[in-house]
Amino acid sequence: MTGHSAGSELDFKMVCLVNGYSASASEIVSACLQDHKRAVIIGERSYGKGSVQNISDFDGGQIKVTIASFWRPSGKNLNKSSTTGKEDEDWGVRPDKDYALELSRKEREDLAEHLRNTEIIPRRDRPAKEKAEFKDRQLDLALKHLRDVVKASR
Repeated sequence: MTGHSAGSELDFKMVCLVNGYSASASEIVSACLQDHKRAVIIGERSYGKGSVQNISDFDGGQIKVTIASFWRPSGKNLNKSSTTGKEDEDWGVRPDKDYALELSRKEREDLAEHLRNTEIIPRRDRPAKEKAEFKDRQLDLALKHLRDVVKASR
């Protein structure tokens, strides 16, 4: 079922970036966008979190109990741990055909550092640190796709 309301703009083009750090809510959103063909999914396969746990006290310690799992609109389970975790099995969110772009270990580490640094508010009483050049190939692919869509629509 889809929702509509007067004046809604529902046909604009979107991309959604995913990678191995995409988990839980971001996987649910990207899976819904993909299953409803609402956005192009770009990047790497998501983490496969797909479950909700509660931690409860138990016999002098604690126990983590899975209480729910996430399912895609298509009926597929997102949870990697409900499978053997092999690459050919169906879990998580995979990028759309022609939009898979694996990062190297170094690129993934650089991305994590770059994202962390964007959250740091610099002190005004100290000189600004020089920012290292950062290139995000997945973001570049997403922007290229959107620019191509805009060019084609002219």
